[in-house]
Amino acid sequence: MEQIGLFFETCGVSEVVSVSKKHCAQGRRGKTIDNYEQFVTDLAKVIGHTYSGRVPSYISALQQLCSGNELRTQAEAALVLVQIVVNSKEPVNDVGSVVRGLLDLCQSEHPTVRSRAVNVLGVLLASSTF
Repeated sequence: MEQIGLFFETCGVSEVVSVSKKHCAQGRRGKTIDNYEQFVTDLAKVIGHTYSGRVPSYISALQQLCSGNELRTQAEAALVLVQIVVNSKEPVNDVGSVVRGLLDLCQSEHPTVRSRAVNVLGVLLASSTF
């Protein structure tokens, strides 16, 4: 995490360093993230504001990860996808396709994927994105 933060700092995005420092703590095996979902939310805010022109590309890539074969990746991509959509500085054009993809994940046989999809669908619907 520190190396990623340093990379962003050299690119002039010191907010990523702040997010990293805010959520990382020293654990028995090195640095850990205390609250992953809040970390992703804060990171998505920085990404959505700093790289607003790239948000459609991020959304497209995350949608592909949501429809992939790796179940854990589907669940985590859904979390990041919704946080990018919700925290984007510019309005997202095709929120409908995001909702359709999340509804597909809600029908997954894997409970982790289903649970994450339902959770983030609620976050998306509760936001002012619509």
